[in-house]
Amino acid sequence: MSNARFRPTRAGIINLWDYRDQEFSFADGRLVLRGPNGSGKTKALEVLFPFVFDGRIEPRRLNPFAGEERTMKSNLLYRGQDSAHSYVWMEFCRGSLEDPESVTVGIGMRATRTNDKVTRWYFVADGRVGVDFSLIGNDDRPLTKKQLAEQLGSDSITDRPLDYRTAIDARMFGLGVQRYDQLINLILTLRRPQLAKNLDPKGLSQALTDGLRPLDDQLVLEAARSFSDMEEVGRALEGLAAADQAAQSFIGVYTKYLRQQSRGEIEQVSTRLAAVTRGVAAMDESSLAQTRSREARAAAEERFNQAEQALENARANVEALQRSSAYEGKQQLDDLAQAVSTLKLSTEQQADKSRKAQAALAQRGDEADKAASSVKRAAEALSRAEDELQAAAEDAGIVWTPLPDGSRSDQITAAVRGHAEERDGDVRVVRTALATVEKAATERTRAENSSRRGQELLEASKAAVLEGEAAVELARSQCASGLRAWWTDHSSLFSAVGADTSLFEVLDAALAEVGDEDAPALSAVLTEHTEAGTETLRERRREAEAEISASHASIAALKSERKAVSAEHDDAPPAFHARTDNRSDLGGA
Repeated sequence: MSNARFRPTRAGIINLWDYRDQEFSFADGRLVLRGPNGSGKTKALEVLFPFVFDGRIEPRRLNPFAGEERTMKSNLLYRGQDSAHSYVWMEFCRGSLEDPESVTVGIGMRATRTNDKVTRWYFVADGRVGVDFSLIGNDDRPLTKKQLAEQLGSDSITDRPLDYRTAIDARMFGLGVQRYDQLINLILTLRRPQLAKNLDPKGLSQALTDGLRPLDDQLVLEAARSFSDMEEVGRALEGLAAADQAAQSFIGVYTKYLRQQSRGEIEQVSTRLAAVTRGVAAMDESSLAQTRSREARAAAEERFNQAEQALENARANVEALQRSSAYEGKQQLDDLAQAVSTLKLSTEQQADKSRKAQAALAQRGDEADKAASSVKRAAEALSRAEDELQAAAEDAGIVWTPLPDGSRSDQITAAVRGHAEERDGDVRVVRTALATVEKAATERTRAENSSRRGQELLEASKAAVLEGEAAVELARSQCASGLRAWWTDHSSLFSAVGADTSLFEVLDAALAEVGDEDAPALSAVLTEHTEAGTETLRERRREAEAEISASHASIAALKSERKAVSAEHDDAPPAFHARTDNRSDLGGA
């Protein structure tokens, strides 16, 4: 069986009082001393426990039953010698019984009759007395400090009680300096005379209380402040939660409003894009219809030219026949009759064609009238074009000689073609520019129409924007009023986390920027400026809760210990069988 804690296994007293070399053995960490009065039970406790743990030799700490005259010097020189060396020691073990971990602590003392001071040295060493090292030399005398240092090493020996207590606590207990001293004081309190006689629970409780270190006033003040801070933190957290809920509600409403406004703007843009698409489609259809009309006109002009050519050919054939010699000769009358018949048939056919041609001619006449009008307009346009051509030629650096009045079109054409051959590239540029101008004019007309419609839509949009801005300003004004009222109601809560009126100014500035693209959310601004204080409050609350839990645990442990003491589970040792008299009024154990 093994144990993780150190337990006392042996203790010893060497050359002190009436003990020459006395060893005491513990059973499972317990020691029972029995014997008649004067047998040395009290003296053994006096020089062993708790003296071995604190090293202090004040008479009242060594023996609560004795007076100030029972000093440690008297214990060392008990047999009347002039000087003496003495040791008290205690052995602790933990772990398995076969190979335990052993630690021995002890105190060496030297006293002389001529000096009232008792010289002490202390040691904490791994190992066991009589096994790993010895406190008695070969001459059967206790070792001096120097001899002990040669065995254990100077690092294991100290002259200061405080260092000795610190070394014991560090090696075996790990309580800390204050708790270790508190434990020694509690042990001394429990050793008061007649403590178990006529046991009074209240008196025992008071004795235990006296044995504890008084609480530090600063610690009590901090605990009280922690309770107060917890209430303030609770109120601050409730206020922050309410503020967060209000901010979230406002953000939800304002987000819905912005979403509706954006949807309306998007629908207006979509309507404008649809109108532009329809206009482009109509323009493409008009261009296609114009191209088909030009092709039909060119085909009609070609058919008219072919009909005129056929009529000229027929007239030429008739004139040729009338001028021929066969027509005048008698001998050729028959042939001519046949030819006439043939020509008659041909004439009828040609007449039929002529009628058709006349009809076509009438139609073409109308078209010719239209063409004449077009020619007239073309002549006027030609005149204007000639002027423009002359101006363009001058602009292009071409020397242009005006033709005389009455010049034929072929002359004009030849002149133009001649100049055109000289500036063919420039003409192409001019034609391209003219086409661009025509297209630009069309585009300008369409753009003016679109601009007019866009202006109307713009005016409507401006009106809608003004209305929306008015609604936004109204909403912002209402939100600002709500924010101011909220701050008035909750400013005291934020003062608990170190926030002042600057927080309200920051929130008011953030509210003024709501709706912008990069505007921060009010909840984010509030969190950013209160996060540090809130975290501090939470940390203080956690610390206070931890302190409260520790206090509750300590109170519960003390109550449990008090209950165990009150229950009196440990029986008193039986009376010595050789003593039959009543000893209740006598002193001693």
